[in-house]
Formats: sequence, structure tokens, C-alpha cells
Amino acid sequence: MSLTANERAYMESLESRIPAGGLRTRFAPSPTGFMHLGNLRTALYTYLLAKKANGVFVLRIEDTDQERLVDGAMELIYETLRTAGLTYDEGPDVGGVVAPYIQSERREIYQLYARLLIERGNGYYCFCDKAILDEQRSISKASRVPHLYDRRCSFLTAEETASKLAAMPYVIRQKTPSAGKTFFDDLVFGRVEVDNSTLDDAVLLKSDGLPTYNFANVVDDHLMGITHVIRGSEYLPSTPKYILLYEGFGWQIPEYIHVAPIMKDATQKLSKRHGDAYFSDFVAKGYTVEALLNYLALLGFSPGGEEEKFSLAELTKVFDIKGISKYPSIFDQKNLNSLNGSYLRAMTSDDFHEAALPYIKQGVKCDIDTAFAAAVLQKRCEVLGEIPELFDFFDEMPDFDPQLFFNKKMKVTPVLIEEHLQAMIDVLTDINTWTAANIGDTLDRLIGQLEIKSSVLLWPLRIALSGKEYTAGGGKEICYLLGKEKSVERLRQAIVKLADFTITPIIAAIEKAPLVESNIETATDSDIAPAATISMMEETSALPSVLADTNEEEKSAIEENITICANNTIRAVASVAKLNVGEDTTLLSNSIKPIMDILDRLIPMEFACEDIPLCLDVVNVFREDIPLEQKTISRTEALLEREKHLDIAPETEAGCISVPKILGE
Repeated sequence: MSLTANERAYMESLESRIPAGGLRTRFAPSPTGFMHLGNLRTALYTYLLAKKANGVFVLRIEDTDQERLVDGAMELIYETLRTAGLTYDEGPDVGGVVAPYIQSERREIYQLYARLLIERGNGYYCFCDKAILDEQRSISKASRVPHLYDRRCSFLTAEETASKLAAMPYVIRQKTPSAGKTFFDDLVFGRVEVDNSTLDDAVLLKSDGLPTYNFANVVDDHLMGITHVIRGSEYLPSTPKYILLYEGFGWQIPEYIHVAPIMKDATQKLSKRHGDAYFSDFVAKGYTVEALLNYLALLGFSPGGEEEKFSLAELTKVFDIKGISKYPSIFDQKNLNSLNGSYLRAMTSDDFHEAALPYIKQGVKCDIDTAFAAAVLQKRCEVLGEIPELFDFFDEMPDFDPQLFFNKKMKVTPVLIEEHLQAMIDVLTDINTWTAANIGDTLDRLIGQLEIKSSVLLWPLRIALSGKEYTAGGGKEICYLLGKEKSVERLRQAIVKLADFTITPIIAAIEKAPLVESNIETATDSDIAPAATISMMEETSALPSVLADTNEEEKSAIEENITICANNTIRAVASVAKLNVGEDTTLLSNSIKPIMDILDRLIPMEFACEDIPLCLDVVNVFREDIPLEQKTISRTEALLEREKHLDIAPETEAGCISVPKILGE
């Protein structure tokens, strides 16, 4: 089917419109959904290369694969490039000298050039149907050789071809050489060559009249005057076919620049399915466009030097093809977060407030000073999307573990924290004008009066107000944002929670501790419920300090009760130590205060309970600020005789037992 004179004239007009001189690049995405970060990086490199050379950046839409098209995806491409600031000089929505820029609107052009390729002896019509092609694939599979079309239609005579054209559907295939090699010089990967015998006669024009991806690319790059093509390295194997098409038409071959992929880790690419690959997703999460472009530019490109932060204009100046790596790059979100944080901190306060406001409102429904909140966040926030979770305690106080009050760097006790919380309630209640400055001054004065480090007061303040170990702001800032009423109420609730936390583990430990068997039948038996220990201790401690008239039997019963209480107290202390603090005994020393109070009342009673002094020793030794492994309890010979009841092996040092032994370590 020869080209007509009118067709040739039209093709000549297309050729005459090809821009001459100057560097021209193109970004040619398919409208199949949101833009992948890898595609955006390709667009960025293509843009930078053109702008650095004062060239032209072209947008072309490749929509020849009609089955993969997504409604609205073309508009997403325009919006993404506009958002990223990658302004194209020519494109579907801005026009240009080589329009149209959407491939489905260029169908006739591809048909004409496919027929021209046949005229030049580098293409042919193929009439093989699906059944024939499937049979050839089966033979290749059985023979364990790569499948290549057997080229049977390339041997048809002109008469046979004309006859079939009138009666049968067809495709147009590229006619590749069967011998020799084809090579090209990539500007990143160097020389790439293949044996022509390994190349298939690929379909160029499908039976529906639309071109395949490879053919449309070559025709459009030629007619649009593209001088440099940047694309992913996954296209390296197909590039020799492009070279043969250029040579088949007698056209100038553009420079090829293939870039290695962006990887999620050493073995996985960024995955669209896992939601970690789309530019729009990262923007929605609160990453700045500037940080994303900056980070993407350096994934596979090194500008040299130590500087890592570049604006788009600065990237244009430093971009150089020589800096592109041939090796895959790992997408490290921690590095991106850090870079993004530096961009957020560089914003003006007004710009940051405007950017952060939607995220603040997402996390906080109650009224707060959003400008003040933004100022607090800007110093610490790395990604705007973190804000809702950072502020989720403002509307409702979360349940939290009171263990958070006890920072290992500070030697504090429950009693001390309770005193500090109450002191803050007192001074904050007296503030008439609730401002950040007044709150700060008031708390600073309290710190000075108490003669403590600021963290000793402000750490529990922040925990009491937020219930969180990490927050964007400190206790003073949170106090101001919450307001006076809510702040004071949360401090009161923290005191209640701390009190519950102090006694609850003691009760639980005593309940779990085994009772010492009684030898006094009238006192109790070995099956008495452990939960009765606390009430037993309280009842016993209420007895008069002098019981002159108590008969011996009653006195023995009371002594036995006290013995049981003392032994269980020792075991409770050990349990609390193991369960709650490990080697940090600060918490333990105050958690056992309720037991200590009872024992203090038991001591004056005139009973020969040998275990009470030991019990007191166990309690008091935890008040000493010495390493756990060095703690020992002095003991009398009488107490050493009672090892069978305590089930504790003494140290070799006479008259002493180590606390770690009591803890079972």
C-alpha cells in the first residue's frame, strides 16, 4: 500500500515543523493514575537538563495503551507538574509548534510512518492470527529457547501481501537484521550493544491502527525535535530496537540517558500497592514540595560537595548528567523527614501557620491558640502529618501508665512528684491572666523556691497534662494551650492516678506472696487467704502498745499474725522490686510506704517477733542511693536461723544477706 502524493506532502509538512537547534527534552507519562515518585524524578531530571541549557521542556501524553487508561489521570499529570513547579514549555494544555501532544490524536501520523518504514524495507505487514502466534510460543517453550516471531510474513511476495491486505486484519512489524550487532552509547551506562539475532520483529502498528509504545516514541521524538531522552534503566534492553528504527528511517538518533531505579530497600522497588510511591500521597502527609523535589533530585544524582539542600533554581544550576549514578538508590524516609523538617523550620512563622493549620484542626477540635501552637510545632515538627497525633490529647486525656512520671535521669519518688503536682496546682490557680509568659514566670519561680532542676518539675507536668512521653511542646506550652481550668483539673487527676499506682502493685504483690505456715492453731491456718494480709496488719497495728493483761494464748496468736505479716511484707517488697523497677529502686522505696507505715506502728508493741526488724531493714535499705547489687542487710544470729521460713540463701559474709538474693536474682 504505497503512500499517495497528498500523504507524502503531509509528512513533509510535519518534517518541516521540527524545531532546529537548541536542546529539547520531553517527559512522556501514561495517564494511568497518580504519579509515581520514580516518574516524577524522571520529569525533574528532564526539566533540569532543559532549563540548564536554556532549552525546551516538552510534555507529551502517551495514551496508546487504551486498556490501562484511568479517567482523570491526564488532569492529575498537569496538576502534579504544576504543584512541583516543573513548568513545561510545550504540551497538550499549553500548545506548541509540533502539536498535537497526545498520542491518541496522532494516530494517522503513526500509520503513515509505519507504511514509510515498509517502503524503505525495514518493516512488513503481518497477518498471523492468535492461533499461529500461540503455536509458535508453545514450540519455543518446549524447545526452551526465547520466543521470537518466525518472520514468515516477511517472506510474502508483493502480490500475496496485497491479496491479504484486502481480506485480512494485519499488524505492521519491524524488520530487524538477523546478523551483526546493534549498539548505542548511553550517557550514564556507556556503550550498550546486542546481537541482532536476539531481537524480535516487534509489532509497530497494532490491528486497531494504534502504535505500540516503542514505535510511537521514536516517531514522536523525531517529529518533536527531541535531542535528549531521559528514562528509566528498565528500558535499556529495548533501546537497540529504537536505534534500528532511527537507522531504518535515516533519522538522527537522540542522546539517551537511562537512570537507575529508586528502591524501597536492597531488593524491593517502591511499591504502588503499598502506598509508598505516589507524589500526591507524600504531599497529603505533609511533606513540602520543595523537600520532596530536593530529596528526589539527590536519589541518583550527586552535585558534588557537602551541600544537600537545594531549591529548584539551585538544582538547575548544579545539575549535570555526569553526576547521575548507574546504581539504584535507596529511598530512606528518615533522611527525607530530616530534610523536610529543615524546610519547615526555614519557613516564616506565617507561612508555617498557614501550612500547619489544617493538620492542627484535624488533631484538635477544641479552641486553642493555633498561632502559638504552630510556633511550638515549627521548632520540632518534621512532617506536618505528624501534628494530629501530637495534639490528640487536647480534646481527651488518654489513659497512660503512671510509670511515665519516673524518668530514669531524675531521682524522684511518687511522694515527691505528688508534692510537686500539688505545688503547681496551687501556683497555677493563682494566675489571673492566663498567658504563656505568666505561666512560664510562675513555674520558674516555683522551681527556684523548691531548689530543683527545671526538668524535675516540668517532666511530670508534661506527663500529667498530655499522658505522653513525647510531645511537640513542653509542659509550659501545653499548659497555656489547654487553658487554666483544664490544666488544673488534669493535674488533680494525675495525683489521684499516682496514688492508685502507688498502692495497687503493693496490694497485688502481697496477695500473691505465699504465707508462712503457722504453728499456732488458734491464730490461723496455712490456708488463710493472702488477701487477708493487709487487713490483718491493720487490725494488729491498732492494738494498744502495752497489753499487760493479755493472756499468753492471745499474745502468741497476735505474735504469729505479726510474724506472718512481716514475712509477707518482705516477699511483697521483693515482688514489687522485680515487677516494677528492676534495678531502679527509687520507685520501690516509695511504693512500699503504706507497708512501712504499718510496720512503724507494729514496732513499739512488746512482742518477740524476730522478723519485724528484718522487714524494716528490707524496706529501709531501698532508700539508700547505692547500686542494687551492693545492697546488703545486717542480720542477727537469731534471724539467720529463720532461713527456712524466708527461703533465702545467705551470702557467705556472716550476718549479711544481699538484696539481689531476696529478689531471686
